Amino acid sequence: MNLEIHRMRKLYGLLNELCNAITKHTTDPSNCSNFSKFVNDWIKLYIQLVLKKKKFFEDEYYCNVLVTLKNAYEKFKKDNDTKKNFPEIIEIEKIKTCEELGKEATSSSKVLKVEFNEVKTQNDLEKGKDTS
Repeated sequence: MNLEIHRMRKLYGLLNELCNAITKHTTDPSNCSNFSKFVNDWIKLYIQLVLKKKKFFEDEYYCNVLVTLKNAYEKFKKDNDTKKNFPEIIEIEKIKTCEELGKEATSSSKVLKVEFNEVKTQNDLEKGKDTS
């Protein structure tokens, strides 16, 4: 599985937001504001993934991570049956399953071929002198 660093960074940021929100809520049960940031950022990432024009086979993996984060949030809400109103992750029209997203892919984002070219060098170069 080849994943892109910039996309993984966004997913890690989302995981970090969820962990911080849970930690803050555990120490102060009246604090639910951080969950709103998590939910809003989750929805943004999911919409970006689903609505982008060019689909890659690897999108299914990112989608699975997003769904896992959503499930962790939903489980936390269920396990901590509180009277506080936790923000809901709204159902978005035309949202596809991760598997459907993978089937729409037409290409891969991974590098398929890398060529190495030998660099021509000059012998006996004087240190610090420009050869151009």
